[in-house]
Amino acid sequence: MNYLQRLRDKEGVTVLLTTHLIDEGDRCDRVLILHQGIVVALGTPDSLKEQIGGDVIVIATKEPEKLRDMIEAKF
Repeated sequence: MNYLQRLRDKEGVTVLLTTHLIDEGDRCDRVLILHQGIVVALGTPDSLKEQIGGDVIVIATKEPEKLRDMIEAKF
């Protein structure tokens, strides 16, 4: 990533990075989030985090459909 920052800072190059890893977005100036080809969020990493508000919980399960159904029934 340092090489990309040098390109941006010294050469004035715009770098487009695609990733599925959200922590890589933390090192960018702006982040654009697409869902099925539609822009759903655009801004700095900090501004997007502020919009989320609250905690983010990640749950790993061997039965995702069952978990989804249980969450939908509860909420």
